[in-house]
Amino acid sequence: MIVEVLVAGDQTVNSLPVQRQQIMLDEIGYVEAEPAQVGLFFTLLQKRHKHRSTLITSNLGFSEWASFLKNPHLTAALIDRLTESSHVFNMKECVTLRTKMVAEP
Repeated sequence: MIVEVLVAGDQTVNSLPVQRQQIMLDEIGYVEAEPAQVGLFFTLLQKRHKHRSTLITSNLGFSEWASFLKNPHLTAALIDRLTESSHVFNMKECVTLRTKMVAEP
């Protein structure tokens, strides 16, 4: 869906993703975004802020988000809105189950 938003632009941001009850943005941060895409992403999350549920997963910590968003001020505003009334799960110390599953007979 985020690809749809980034490709379609303002039309998509102003319609479907904002209206959905929940959206999930998985593995955010693997691809650097263009400035226009960052603006659309911010607009999408701003419109959903305190109205709809949004689940975001990333291997990057918040301190690294500016590396793919390329706008430190917008990144700070985005993180502020995301963390204001949310639950953050830091999985940094999480051990993958894959190694355990391989070790078991």
